[in-house]
Amino acid sequence: MPTDGSRHGTYAEDQSAAQLEQFLGDPNHPDAVSAFSRSVEEDELDDMPWSAMDALRSWEFPHFLVPQALGGRMRSFQELFSMCRTIARRDVRPGVSYGTTLLGANPVWLWGNDRQQQWLASRLLAGDLGSFAMSERDHGSDLAGCRVSARRDGDRYVLNGEKWPVGNATRGAFCTVYAATGPRRFSLLLVDKQQLPAGQWHNNPGVPTVGLRGHDLSGITFSDCPVPASALLGRPGAGIPQTLKALQITRTLIAALSLGSLDTGLRLAYTHARGRRLYGAPVTELPAVRDILVRAYLDLIIGECVSIPAVRAITELPERLSLWSAIVKYFVPVTVERALADLNTVLSARGYLRDTVSARTFQKLHRDQAIASIFEGTTHVNLSSIAADLTFAPSGSGGDPSLLPALFNRRAELTPGIPDSRRLHLTNGGRDEIGGAWPQLAARLSSWKPVRRLDAAYHEQTARLFSLDRRGYRSILGHTAARVHCVLHAATCVILNGIHNTGDLFADESWMIASLDRLTQHLDPTWQISPGTLAAVEGMLIKQVETPELFSLTPIPLAIG
Repeated sequence: MPTDGSRHGTYAEDQSAAQLEQFLGDPNHPDAVSAFSRSVEEDELDDMPWSAMDALRSWEFPHFLVPQALGGRMRSFQELFSMCRTIARRDVRPGVSYGTTLLGANPVWLWGNDRQQQWLASRLLAGDLGSFAMSERDHGSDLAGCRVSARRDGDRYVLNGEKWPVGNATRGAFCTVYAATGPRRFSLLLVDKQQLPAGQWHNNPGVPTVGLRGHDLSGITFSDCPVPASALLGRPGAGIPQTLKALQITRTLIAALSLGSLDTGLRLAYTHARGRRLYGAPVTELPAVRDILVRAYLDLIIGECVSIPAVRAITELPERLSLWSAIVKYFVPVTVERALADLNTVLSARGYLRDTVSARTFQKLHRDQAIASIFEGTTHVNLSSIAADLTFAPSGSGGDPSLLPALFNRRAELTPGIPDSRRLHLTNGGRDEIGGAWPQLAARLSSWKPVRRLDAAYHEQTARLFSLDRRGYRSILGHTAARVHCVLHAATCVILNGIHNTGDLFADESWMIASLDRLTQHLDPTWQISPGTLAAVEGMLIKQVETPELFSLTPIPLAIG
């Protein structure tokens, strides 16, 4: 298969996703592995799509959660990101279930010893699910407020307390438990549920949810429950930094679920608008509808441009993930939620009725995707995290710009496997190669109208950040600064993606200018996308619908029939 990024080729990191796409089949066809018709019926019954889960196991998708050194097929997180996007365009629930499993596994890959890693690899390769038992009923994800305890007693720990809500808590074969192991000391323990003594633990009932219906969201309660001391991951008392660092990886991958959802939402809205006639013409001829469709397409492309470098940074520059993962986790899901809400107005009454598979599919993905901005750090948590890194170093000019090609060139070979845990940090240390690239890029592209407007916002932002003290990251002003920074970060990512890649879609600057116009609208709702670039991007959208291929700057062919 070609890997030159041409229209009919596939980038190396997307080849597995392209193969998975064909295996899963056309979701519009009722006999497909993950057909929309079956998915919405299961949703109505609060059932998990177990046939799709079984098919993914048969294709050995869980093997991509295990590093190659341990017998798995995990080559890069960008490859996993692409596959999760392919799964999520059909149904978010399997992606969430396997993503939750990866969340529980990552601390083992990062800090586990050989025995722990080999045991967990054997379970995942056998198709087992797992969980990360972090949240508590009265404390949410407040790590310092954890009340579940693990008291050391000779050669074992004794667990007490309830973890809730926890994904895969009931069906998972293992869970990584975050627990207090002393006064203000917290640790991670790898728990094999099959080895727990009966009567000293139980799973709590599942929690009914608005979206992700059928997903195992439940809890687990321990009552003087012993686990061997060998369950400890890494050193005792390291639980808080371990948890925060592990979250940096999965927060970044969550964007794949959002992009997959928007791909289907846009495709359904466009198909409806093209087939619906009003006032003697297709609805797609109405300027307002046309604008919504193109803006949603641009939102998806921008989200991809923001996500890919952060995903690549997991192994290439993990020192920056504290900031970049929080930006992705805030910006992409929130942007997709807004785009889906706008697309729902294109469907109009069809977005409310439940008489067709396409309408029910849109309603379902709209509900399911909402989880992306909630779990593994809410919107407010991520804004506070971003603001904290920004107040540490407002200029954002530190770092080595020579590292940018490894992040943005999608052909550049990635370091295989998982990151070196020693390179994951709780802050970015004032270094931000992406943020630091903006001034030079703005000067280089000053003839572009949106660049001039965004550059003015950059200078306003710099002054705003210098006015904050180190405690201001939780203030309203701090959150405002974080939101603006996300827009500027996205604009920089758009330009750097264009600079460091070549090929059919990258060759035309129209998508870049239109994307920058779209980002300017985040700061100024009165800003308009220029008609010329809007028409060019609309042409890209239509071509990818008709081909058909994934809505992407590096598209893969979609399964047909």
